Amino acid sequence: MALKLAGVVTIAVSLLLLQLSAAQTTGQASYYTAPFVPSACYGFDQNQFPANQFFAAGGDGAPNIWAGGANCGKWFRIQCTGNGCTNSNTISVKIVDRCPNGCFNGRAFDLSDTAFSAIANKDVGFITVLYSGPFDSP
Repeated sequence: MALKLAGVVTIAVSLLLLQLSAAQTTGQASYYTAPFVPSACYGFDQNQFPANQFFAAGGDGAPNIWAGGANCGKWFRIQCTGNGCTNSNTISVKIVDRCPNGCFNGRAFDLSDTAFSAIANKDVGFITVLYSGPFDSP
């Protein structure tokens, strides 16, 4: 019985740690349009972009999504909250670039126009997002 209880406790602790590592943070996002190359991560390589065109440039302010390029190729999960949102869907975006000027005014992400349009109305320009990551895959 004690061995079975220890196994249950181990599983519960593992799930809690997994949940904590995927904690969401609030930030700001805007969008950018083509040309998307050269990017700070992969230059002119067209293979850097996911097929669905959900990618982003990371900011290097607080929070530091760019992380000196350490998050190139990593994925972040993003959900729009508040003004301008068109749904409550969560999308996954791949970091392929650094925001121009590091995303001034505390922006965490500069989303591709396709990614931004999937969760918000582009007319608002800036949105508040909940995000988690980085992850190695979408």
